[in-house]
Amino acid sequence: MAAHVLCLALFLLQLLVLLVGSSGENVVGTRWAVLIAGSNGYENYRHTGEDFLAVLLGDNSTLTGSGSGKVVNSGPDDHIFVYYTDHGGAGVLGMPSGESLYAKDLVQTLEKKHAAGGAYKSLVFYVEACESGSIFEGLLPADINVYATTASGAAEDSLAAYCPGGEVGPSPPPGFDTCLGDLYSVAWMEDSDNNQSLYSFIGTNPANDNATSIDQLSFVSGGRVNQRVADLVYFWHKYRNSGDDAERTEARERLLQVVARRSQVDNSVELIGSLLFGSDDQGSKVLNAIRPAGQPLVDDWDCLKSFVRTYEGHCGPLGQYGIKHMRAFANICNAGITAEDMALVAAHSETQY
Repeated sequence: MAAHVLCLALFLLQLLVLLVGSSGENVVGTRWAVLIAGSNGYENYRHTGEDFLAVLLGDNSTLTGSGSGKVVNSGPDDHIFVYYTDHGGAGVLGMPSGESLYAKDLVQTLEKKHAAGGAYKSLVFYVEACESGSIFEGLLPADINVYATTASGAAEDSLAAYCPGGEVGPSPPPGFDTCLGDLYSVAWMEDSDNNQSLYSFIGTNPANDNATSIDQLSFVSGGRVNQRVADLVYFWHKYRNSGDDAERTEARERLLQVVARRSQVDNSVELIGSLLFGSDDQGSKVLNAIRPAGQPLVDDWDCLKSFVRTYEGHCGPLGQYGIKHMRAFANICNAGITAEDMALVAAHSETQY
């Protein structure tokens, strides 16, 4: 594992040396920006869920991106390591393009790869995302030689790390107003410096035991924040620390815009719950119910996809923040709500928010 991390570091170092050597300028004090895995990145794909599954399956015939065409063309003696990091919600992993990747589709792809025979000897899957434990809980078979570890349990958020303004825990260098990593990824990469064995920190042990969930406008006094609010940190610190009035005003406006959109999503989902299940907190209880450990998030994954599309068709995209409500849509499916009723309440919510 450490060798792979070292290879990435050496690649970036070589790139930096090439850039410095070609410029001929004095680079002392220069802040270097390195873009990794952007949509126009080095031999990269457009980051859709379909492409990710095709790459994992070893099927280059269905790739839709503009990348290199490389896939995981593995054999019976190969050990596969998959490291996935993005925003997440119950039962889904965020993707930069297109719909979120649903847990059922991912696990079915792993099953298909195993069923093909001789596709791999073992596969290790590291996932950094909020509620990432829900991707495998109740779904991953025990007999396909896949070991998965996640940044968080099925019903907890993960944590961003190296965030500005911290008094406890590492913070980024002065002038950086955003979080530079996430606690899970930083932990396993640092762990790989000293250990060759698999990183086995799962759920709340130990990464998420050192901070609690926070309100979206309350930033912890430490180098770590809830991933759900990590994107607000930048605007908050820009607003708080900027000496330029125009920049400060812009940061404030952007922050208020993001918070307003989050409130709109939260309120519309809450209204849907009230319309379907009644007021007096009953709707909230149904939407936020957590199934016993070992059970999958939802009984009918097609229903979940359909209801999310219905909501987004009326109320707009959930976005990387809104997928925190995936459990609510799953519980609506589990409660047996019909597609017609879901369409009616989504349409009503659209008129209110």
